Amino acid sequence: MALPAKNRIKKEKVFKRVLKTGRVFRGRLVFLKTVPNQDVPRFGISVSAKVSPKAAVRNRIRRLVSETVRLRALPKGAGYDTVVVVMKNDGPAAIRTDLIKLLDQAGFT
Repeated sequence: MALPAKNRIKKEKVFKRVLKTGRVFRGRLVFLKTVPNQDVPRFGISVSAKVSPKAAVRNRIRRLVSETVRLRALPKGAGYDTVVVVMKNDGPAAIRTDLIKLLDQAGFT
């Protein structure tokens, strides 16, 4: 299941602002950038073609990240715009573990 619409970063302007000015939490496979906002927690997910040339693989990673964020960060997350960028693909379990560790560091869980 995907993130609810109210919890997604939809505008490119907001996405770029978070990437430019956000606080960084870096892992081995994933990094997060967060910026406080006055609203509900919102997340954007980026998986570049460098991770995999196949769109199906990138979409599967995007769905994995989305589901992990929905289950781990949304119930406790408050007032942050966050962009999740996947840098490498070492399998779904490794990406999920790295993302959970970063969400803990950022204070979402």
